[in-house]
Amino acid sequence: MLDADQIFRRWNFYIFAIIIAAVTGGLFFIRESRPSLLLANEVKQITDMTKMKSIPPPLNHDHIPNLHTFARESLFRPAQLFFQEPIIFTISMMISVAMSLIYIFTQALQPIYQSMGFAETDASLIFIAIGVGTVLSVFTRLLDGYILDYFRHQGHPIKPEYKLVGLGLGGPFLAIGLWWFAWTIPPNVQSPWIVPTIALVLVGYALTEMDTVLYGYISDSYLSYSASATAAVALMRALLSGVFPLFTTQMFNGLGNNIAMSVLAAVATAFCIVPPVFIFYGEKIRQASKFARYSWEIQEELGKDEEDW
Repeated sequence: MLDADQIFRRWNFYIFAIIIAAVTGGLFFIRESRPSLLLANEVKQITDMTKMKSIPPPLNHDHIPNLHTFARESLFRPAQLFFQEPIIFTISMMISVAMSLIYIFTQALQPIYQSMGFAETDASLIFIAIGVGTVLSVFTRLLDGYILDYFRHQGHPIKPEYKLVGLGLGGPFLAIGLWWFAWTIPPNVQSPWIVPTIALVLVGYALTEMDTVLYGYISDSYLSYSASATAAVALMRALLSGVFPLFTTQMFNGLGNNIAMSVLAAVATAFCIVPPVFIFYGEKIRQASKFARYSWEIQEELGKDEEDW
């Protein structure tokens, strides 16, 4: 006979399965929207109706590459970007460590709050604080929209660095939140449960901002190479997210909650140097990049066109 707690845990998985099934079913009703494929279909319809053979077929971006091309573009290029591009390497490490914190918290938060008097099931409710921080990112997106509208009205081309406000806020907030949390929890500090929980709101906001903003920065900075760049980030993120939980329990038991969290806070503090470097020197770094320079040249051309207009 299952107790209420076991039923609740099972329904967590049932709900996710229902949602995934609904989304998967909805995918069958999505209309094709890829421009190159739509154009190819239109050309085929015209040639079939008119019997005109002089219309050249459009370039097919959906072709299946041979094994050599697949290995070069899908396997070698992400590794090349990771090791040769400072932007990709830095972003990969930031996103990977930041997202690994979620997996660390799944093992560390419950024992910490149980030591503060929470029941085992009630301790899991603390993750709501991280969720609240995630929701607060909505206000940063509104601020982004205001900033971009300002530059458009001024006639300036939109550069990727203009969208890094969230990173400029998220980096320091993550460090502050982790230091705050580290030294308001047992065993070395005894404080009301709400005090460290507020710090988790800052952490949730920072993690969302870093993930959202940095992925967007990759897309804007690398354009046609953004898929390979994202693949490099995703691989490192998956690796660290799988490795960190392997030693989380040993780390917190060996060092203690306060020191273990301080180690993570120190890493987050080191990351605080990245936002100002990207904001003030990101364009120069992109100019010197073999892959990102292509997007920089396009942005420069768009800027000249707007000035001529």
